[in-house]
Amino acid sequence: MKRQFLIIVLLLAGILSVDLKPVSLSDPENTRIHVSIKGAVEKEETISLKQYATVQEAIDQIRLKENADISSLNPNMVLKDADVLSIPYQTDEKELPRVSINQATREELQQLDGIGPSTADAIIQYREEHGLYQTIEDIMKVKGIGNAKFEKIKEKITL
Repeated sequence: MKRQFLIIVLLLAGILSVDLKPVSLSDPENTRIHVSIKGAVEKEETISLKQYATVQEAIDQIRLKENADISSLNPNMVLKDADVLSIPYQTDEKELPRVSINQATREELQQLDGIGPSTADAIIQYREEHGLYQTIEDIMKVKGIGNAKFEKIKEKITL
């Protein structure tokens, strides 16, 4: 009897000492993502942003170099945790512009040799499901892009 009473007292003490404050798992304001910023920036770094932050919100937190060219970036694109945002440099007129596999539209991707509508859609679907490409070689993870096709387009693509 004494043993049962002691167990009940200990259980009650344990229950009363627990903080029963509700936790909101769906509150995006409390969830942070980390995005690496590279390229034409004063300091390459990883920044912390609120969940569902956009490219523009990331750009607002960094210092761009004078020769940064953000015109090819989609400011409304939502970033995911562990994305790498590469800020391109302005290019010389002689240099052919590269297609950003992280930002390009379906039509822009189709300008690449061997990339048709279905492959362009697969490239976009992959980045929407898995986040931004971390290296240009990651495009080979897309069904339909193997070593041969990658070799044909690697000089024409960028992050």
